[in-house]
Amino acid sequence: MSGRRGSLFDHACSDDDDHDEDYVSDRDEGEGLPVLDDPYAPFQETAALQMQRRLDRHRQHERLESGQPGGGVSPSLASPDSNASPRVGASPQVAEEVFEHSPVRRSAASNKRCLLQKMWVCIQSGIHSEKALEECVDLHGHSVAPGRLFTRATPWKVNPRQRVMTFRCCYSGCPAMLRATQILSGHATYSLSTSTNETETTRLATLTAIGHNSHVERHIPSISIPGEIRALLNHDRLKMAPSRLRSAIRGLTLSDGFKVKALLDAKTAAGRRLRKGLVRLHKENFAKARSLYMTEGTGNSFGGLSSILEKLAKPYLCQNNLFNENTVYLLGEALVVPEAHRVTFALSTENLLLNAYRQSCFGLPPMLAVDTTHRLMIASNYCCMLVGTMDVVQHFHIVAYAICSHEDADAHEYVFREVFKAVDSVAADRALSQTRV
Repeated sequence: MSGRRGSLFDHACSDDDDHDEDYVSDRDEGEGLPVLDDPYAPFQETAALQMQRRLDRHRQHERLESGQPGGGVSPSLASPDSNASPRVGASPQVAEEVFEHSPVRRSAASNKRCLLQKMWVCIQSGIHSEKALEECVDLHGHSVAPGRLFTRATPWKVNPRQRVMTFRCCYSGCPAMLRATQILSGHATYSLSTSTNETETTRLATLTAIGHNSHVERHIPSISIPGEIRALLNHDRLKMAPSRLRSAIRGLTLSDGFKVKALLDAKTAAGRRLRKGLVRLHKENFAKARSLYMTEGTGNSFGGLSSILEKLAKPYLCQNNLFNENTVYLLGEALVVPEAHRVTFALSTENLLLNAYRQSCFGLPPMLAVDTTHRLMIASNYCCMLVGTMDVVQHFHIVAYAICSHEDADAHEYVFREVFKAVDSVAADRALSQTRV
């Protein structure tokens, strides 16, 4: 083979006319190589075929990525008469121009990034702060995953153009995810995205956002309170004692037709886990509520008590939009003397204080009934003072509560004075605003 190619090259490059005539005569007789217009044609043909194969591989790769059927050899190689490919013997420049106008081949990371961008659909944009972003995530979680919500799956990942963070559904085995994006140019606002109908996935994506699962956790032994039952525990029910909470949810039925009573009253391991979990949840919620009023590290001290009373004052509640006619607030200024270990303060609501004013509207003189007990207090040295009034049919109505460390005349005088001042203030505000008492 190598000798044959060498003889061809020698005949093509020789300036001897005799050699050319011999080569032509052999060609005319049908012997030797086929007729070629250009002696360099075999080498040009090889370069064109190599360029065409590269172009075919590139087109086949694009068809596989886009999911289009096809593959194999291009029509140009299967059919020499095709006009779509460079003809045999054409110059390599033509094939290079065809290849340069074809789409640029992307890397695997670029393909993955493009697929991830296509699968995410924005559900809310223009979020101005990270706190507002978390509120949007919680709001979306209450609508699609009540009881568990979403939690952070990855920290913020920063690139030159944007910051990205993902959230995952907290239900066991649920693959649904959210994607938060912050564009670093312009106003740098946040946007929250989910996949199309939360059902799409791609084989190239490691963090997919496919749809939610059935959200059923009552068959999992490691979970004490299933998420579908936790979704029934709203804010008001979490404040109840465990026995009242069990009574409140015992008659409920889940969306799939399962009755809560069947699991709550079951004498099985799952039933015992649920009942113990409700008790533990009540304690956790109580501790969380106490931490909102008490400064960290000031428990069981006069400083912690003072911080709680400051957050129960009416101006503080009004400033934080937490005050209404049924909100418990501090009457007057609390009497706290750490040196003498003396504590006295009164608590009530506007609706309860108006019971004393309503009693006077019947033409009877104002009358208050007071009783003090130690059995309602966890602290052994403190007592609870109940203040109420009687109507014309001898029914008792609560007006206020008071906490005092010393059950003496000073404590009673302080409580009566603050209660009367609070009643007069609430009645005057209602008269000024012309609101019903």
